[in-house]
Amino acid sequence: METAVALREQPEIRELFEVLEGNGLKKERQEVESLVNYLEGMESQFGEVIKELKEVRGQLEQIQDRGIKATAARLLDSAEGKVQEIGTQIAFVKTNLVRSAKNAVQEFKEKGVEALKKAVSAMKIPTVLSALKESLHSGMESMERNAAKIGIVGGELNRAAQHTKNAGRALIGRRIKEPAEPKGDKGILAKV
Repeated sequence: METAVALREQPEIRELFEVLEGNGLKKERQEVESLVNYLEGMESQFGEVIKELKEVRGQLEQIQDRGIKATAARLLDSAEGKVQEIGTQIAFVKTNLVRSAKNAVQEFKEKGVEALKKAVSAMKIPTVLSALKESLHSGMESMERNAAKIGIVGGELNRAAQHTKNAGRALIGRRIKEPAEPKGDKGILAKV
């Protein structure tokens, strides 16, 4: 999702900002600016998430158990799919915003300030922001559920390993140890 020009540096967006500012439409400028800021922030976070998912994919390769690896891979694939879906939404909204900015400026040039107000209002910026936030929230919840599943699998693996060790101790006549609580930040599955 690399773009050569930041959204706020797009000629259409810059021109819209200038026209809004030049005509005293501060409220409309703030609305457009809040959407631009939100999209740029999302784009930045999107890049970080993609980077983290690549790291997780690399860590996943270290898991030896094929069944666990396959389960974790499915969960990771699901998370990557959700992230790509969000990335597509970001790109779609950005494209629409640039097109709408161009149209708003054109309307202003042809019909004046009232047409500009209507054009910015037609962008439905509060609605778009709300929909984006809802989509992100939904995606985040989905990824948190997947992370919880991976945590459960890791905990079960840890308990299975402790029970296997206790079985070996019992066979050689040693005292059985109480299973310790797994540390949440240890092991490959915790990293995933």
